[in-house]
Amino acid sequence: MDKNSIWYIIVNPKAGGGKAIRKWKQLKVQLSSKGWPYEVFFTKGKSHARHLTIQAAELGHRQVIAVGGDGTNNEVINGIMEVRKRENVILHYALYPAGNGNDFARHFKFPSQAYRWIKAVESASVKRQDLGMVEYQKNGVTIGRYFANAAGVGYDAHVIHAMTDHKRKTRHKSFLVSALQELVRFIPQGTTVRSEEQNYTGKIYLIVAGVCRFAGGGMQLTPHAIANDGLLAITMVQEVPIWKIILNLPKLYTGKIHNLKEVLQWQTSSLLIEPFDGHSLLLEVDGEIIGGAPCRIVTVPDALHLLCPKIKK
Repeated sequence: MDKNSIWYIIVNPKAGGGKAIRKWKQLKVQLSSKGWPYEVFFTKGKSHARHLTIQAAELGHRQVIAVGGDGTNNEVINGIMEVRKRENVILHYALYPAGNGNDFARHFKFPSQAYRWIKAVESASVKRQDLGMVEYQKNGVTIGRYFANAAGVGYDAHVIHAMTDHKRKTRHKSFLVSALQELVRFIPQGTTVRSEEQNYTGKIYLIVAGVCRFAGGGMQLTPHAIANDGLLAITMVQEVPIWKIILNLPKLYTGKIHNLKEVLQWQTSSLLIEPFDGHSLLLEVDGEIIGGAPCRIVTVPDALHLLCPKIKK
């Protein structure tokens, strides 16, 4: 059988604290009942999903499914972009959400139930979607990392770092619970932010560049994001009293956070973030700490060929 018609499935067994294995078993039943031809591979560690994606293209596959969360999704799209640059090969892609946050899947409305997911993908159309890319320094070398959902500098990255720190009590808790616990530990940092549309110098809590609307398990940090408009949606939170943050937490979920005077939102194709006076800011992409600012964040238009479920109006 032509590899082009066989789905190449990448499963991250550790996604969602092991939930992905259960989700995969459910999806496997549905795939078999539909007679979909596929080959399945399980990740064995960090970056393995990216390597498997590259392997898929080398073997002649052109259709990839990832079973996992936002981190797995990020690794796969970085593999997709590497394949595109190396071989000029286009991979069609779909995500079966099996993580904890599932923010990318939430934006594109990928169902979490196996039978509904199969039905949605059967009737899906391939759409060109934007990606973002962060350029940052590591050991004196400039590194580029793509993201499908959002990149963040400051408080959100601080919270993610705490959640993945084995020594912290916040580990395994939700982003919201961890965010509340970390409020007293984080100090707003002096930062210069530059883009064609907006320039700012001062202390910030965070700055998020979003391709999609959601982050942190359903928070609408960039509610003005449109995934195929060629622009990044930027949300910047300046220094704000802790009591005001707690009082306005519901706005993070309703997309109304921009109503606070300390919040600036705009859209841009390129953003430069630089801490000053010895300040440091952690940098995260799609929920993973990759380094720190200074960094440059740019949009990569029409980069992803995504099998998008049809959204009912």
